[in-house]
Amino acid sequence: MIGVDAATKRTMNHRAITLPMLILSGILVLWPQPARTQEVRGALRGKLVSASANVPPSGGSAPVYTVPDPFVFVLTQLCINADVSLSGSKLGAVVPGGKDCSTFSPGIVFAPQEVLTCTNAGATAESCMITGVLTTTKK
Repeated sequence: MIGVDAATKRTMNHRAITLPMLILSGILVLWPQPARTQEVRGALRGKLVSASANVPPSGGSAPVYTVPDPFVFVLTQLCINADVSLSGSKLGAVVPGGKDCSTFSPGIVFAPQEVLTCTNAGATAESCMITGVLTTTKK
């Protein structure tokens, strides 16, 4: 480039690199990422599981259920109050505090060896109850 100083060249090179990176970043953010899936045909098959825990107050937590290996657990119902939330050790925060019971259809899937834990932000001890289907993954 004739008649262009060094600072202008750096700015032009920076713009030339930045624009394609910006476009690529936007595509990656908007492009749907594949989730691990399991084919379900008809009714979900497996063992029905219910578990509950008393959750201590003021930020206390209690494990409710650990998914045995090699199974997956499909959460279909959660009963908590507004101060209690549910999380999975691998999936992270799943269900914020709610009221009474919530039903999930077809369900929320938890991986083998995942620990489901309820946390209580309230001032009094509360209960947390889950129900779901323990099933195998298709390999």
